Parts: sequence; C-alpha cells; structure tokens
Amino acid sequence: MLATLIEAPFDGDDWIYEIKWDGYRMISHIINNEVELTTRNLNSYTSKYPQIAAELVKFKKNIVIDGEIVVLDSEGNPSFQLMQNYLRTMKGTIVYYIFDILWYDGYITEKIPLITRKELLEQVIPKSKL
Repeated sequence: MLATLIEAPFDGDDWIYEIKWDGYRMISHIINNEVELTTRNLNSYTSKYPQIAAELVKFKKNIVIDGEIVVLDSEGNPSFQLMQNYLRTMKGTIVYYIFDILWYDGYITEKIPLITRKELLEQVIPKSKL
C-alpha cells in the first residue's frame, strides 16, 4: 500500500500498477447502508469527509473498497497542498478514486486475481462523471 519511487514507468504482461494521485489512501466499508472510511492505520476519517461517505452509501451494497481521496485544483490536477489544507479551507474539488474491491456481499475477494477484481468493481460501482 505504499508508493515506490522509480526512475521510469515499466510495463509487462504480468504487471499492473495504480497511479499515485497525491491524496490520502482510504479503505471504505459500506455495510448495511453505513459507511466507515479508514486509513491503512485504521484511523477513522468518516467524519472528516462526510460528503464522500454520503455518496458511498448510495451504492446500496455491502462492500469494502480501496481507493484514494484526492483534491483537484481548478485545472483538474491533483494537489497534495490543497489536500492537506482541504479540511480548513474547503478549496478544490474532492474526489475518491476507487481502484480495488476487497470484500463483496459476504465474499472475501483478495485471493481473486487483481484484474478480475477490477472487472467486478466495474460491474458493482456506479460510473462517475469525473
């Protein structure tokens, strides 16, 4: 779950990677229409980002997802500085990029290949305007 700095991007048939958006990594538990946002250290951020929790509860699914909360600047680019100041200034557009599904409706999905989980994620998560 930690980003690794490399000299140049790589590619290969047996590799998949995620973009590091300069935000906060967040695991979201959506169970029985209740949402809990937690960091990888299990700190709750639900009360800090109620607008994200309010959108996630609309999924109407029992699911655990992994993603990154990001604040975009006026040009639509991620800004870690805006992210760090967002709770105080509320400047920028806050988004939650979801990139993995860890649990779905009683089934642990972590042992399923990542590419299959991404396909499942596309089926169960509503499309966003962004």
